[in-house]
Amino acid sequence: MSDSDLKGDPELMEFLQSAPPRLVPAGFTKAIPDRKEVWGKVIFGAMFLILGSVFTLIFVPKNYIQQLSILRGPSTEVVGTVLDSTETSQSENEVKVWETTFQYRAEDGKEREGTVFRTGGGWDPNDRVRVIYLNRDPEKALIKGTRLDPFGPAASFVLIFPIAGLGLLLTAFKGRKRNKKLLRDGWVAQAMVADINKQSLRVNGRFRHTIQFVRLDDAQEMKWVTYDTAKIELCYRKREANEAVTLLYDPKEPKKIDLPEAWGKTFSISSHDYLEKTKSGTIAKPLQVAPWIDDFLNSPVPRKLPSKLRWNTPYLVRTSIPTIMGIGIFLTGAIFSSKLVSWNWVMKSRLDATAVATVVREEDGVDFISIPVIRVKYSFEDQYGYTHQSVVYTVGKGHPPGIQINVKYDRDHPEASLPDGFWIERANLIGIFLLIFPAIGLCMLVIPHAAESRRFRVLRHGTVEVAKIVRIEDTGKTENYQAVFAIWIQPINGMSEIRYETMKEKELKYAMRALDLGETIRVLIDPKHPKVCVLPETW
Repeated sequence: MSDSDLKGDPELMEFLQSAPPRLVPAGFTKAIPDRKEVWGKVIFGAMFLILGSVFTLIFVPKNYIQQLSILRGPSTEVVGTVLDSTETSQSENEVKVWETTFQYRAEDGKEREGTVFRTGGGWDPNDRVRVIYLNRDPEKALIKGTRLDPFGPAASFVLIFPIAGLGLLLTAFKGRKRNKKLLRDGWVAQAMVADINKQSLRVNGRFRHTIQFVRLDDAQEMKWVTYDTAKIELCYRKREANEAVTLLYDPKEPKKIDLPEAWGKTFSISSHDYLEKTKSGTIAKPLQVAPWIDDFLNSPVPRKLPSKLRWNTPYLVRTSIPTIMGIGIFLTGAIFSSKLVSWNWVMKSRLDATAVATVVREEDGVDFISIPVIRVKYSFEDQYGYTHQSVVYTVGKGHPPGIQINVKYDRDHPEASLPDGFWIERANLIGIFLLIFPAIGLCMLVIPHAAESRRFRVLRHGTVEVAKIVRIEDTGKTENYQAVFAIWIQPINGMSEIRYETMKEKELKYAMRALDLGETIRVLIDPKHPKVCVLPETW
C-alpha cells in the first residue's frame, strides 16, 4: 500500500495488508472509528433506559386494561360506602391525587372492598357513592368517575424515555459490532472519488454526504453515506488532488465502507461553495442519466412510479421525520391542552340539573400569566343522595369553608359538575392559546405530505419538455444552513420562464454545466401548474 497517509502508521498498514479474516490485536482501538460517539450513545442510552424505567414504574397505569373492561361491561351499578379517603404525595398538573377505599355489595350478597384514585379531591368516610363492578368478576370495581391507577393513560408518554434509551444502546452496540466485523473481514481497495453530494439532512451539526467511489481494480462504482467531517474532508482533498483513497469495505455488503486514512485524524471542514467548485472546473463533467429514467419519462401518462422514486431517501427524510415530530408535538400539545384549556363551553351543554354545594376548603393555586388563581374544593349531593366532590378554579378569594354555592351537574354523570362563576381548569379561556401546539403538530403532519403529493402529481402526469438554463442566482436564503439558489429555466416550446429553487449540489452542478456549455435539458412540468417542475436527469 503506497499511500503516504498510511505509511506514517506502519502498524495500521501491516494490519490492513494482512489477508482476512484478520486477527484484531487487543487494544487496537485506533482503527475503530467514532469511539467517543459510541461511548456517548452507551452512557446516554443507559441513563435514558434506567431513568425511563423508573418513570415507567411510577407513572404508567398498570390497571388501565382492567379499568376499560369494567367500563365496557357488562357491568352493574350499585351503592357503595366510602371507608377512607386520603391525599397522596402525587399530583397531576399541581393538583393532588387522592386515594379512596370503598366498600360495596354485589348481587351475590358478598361485601367487597376496592381502592381507586382521583385528581382534585376525595370523599368523607361513610359517604355514599356509585360503584360499578364487572359482572363476570365482581372483584373488579371502581367508583364512577375515578380510576384504578394514580395517573391516567396520558402518563404513558414516559415510555418514550426507556424506548429511546434502548434504541441508543442497540445502535451503539450494533455499530461497534459492525466496525469490528469490518476490521476482521473487510477487503482493502484503492478508489477514486467520483462525486460528493452534500444533502440537506443535518444531525448533531453535521451534514449528510453521499460519496461515490470508482475502484481502480475493476472500475466498480460504490456509494457511501457518512456524516463524519474528517472522512468527508479527506474525500474532498483526494478528489481535488486527483489521488486515490484507500477503502475498507464489506464484500457481502459493499455499502459498508470505511476510510482507514481518516482514522485518528480530525479536520476543520471548510465550506465548499457550490459555485466556486463549478467555476474551477472540478465538477464540470457530463451527467450520466440512468436508463430507467429514460424508460420512465417515455412511459404513458399517468406513469407508474418506480420504488426508486417513491421510497427514496430524500422522500423519507422530507416526510418520515416531520411525521414523527408532528405526531409527537400534536399528542403532547393535545395532552397539555386538555389539561390546561378550559372546557366550560363543552361542560355547560351537558349540565341539566342543579344542587346546592358546600365549600370544603379554599387554597392558593398557581398564578397564570401573573393572575392569582384560587383553587376551591366543594361537595354536593345529587338527586339520588350520592355525595360528590370536585375542584374548580376562580380569581380572588372569598369562599371560606362551609359557604354554600349553586352548582350544575349532569344527571347521568353527576361527577361532571360546575358551580356558577367558576371554571374547571386553571387557565380558563385564556389558555386557549395552548391549542397552537397541536395545531403546529397537525401542520407538520399535513404540509410535507401535501408537498410530496404535488411532487408525485408532477411525476405521474407531468409533460416532458426540452429547455435551456437562462441564469442561476443566489436567493440569499438558507434552509438547514444551506444556501438556496434559483435556476431560471426557459422551455424551447415558447412557454414562459420557470423559476426553480434548489439547495442540492447535484442539481446545481447539472444546471451550471448546461448553462456554461449551452446544452439543453429535459424538464418535467405540471400541465395544470406550469411553474411547478422537476429535473429528472439529476435523479
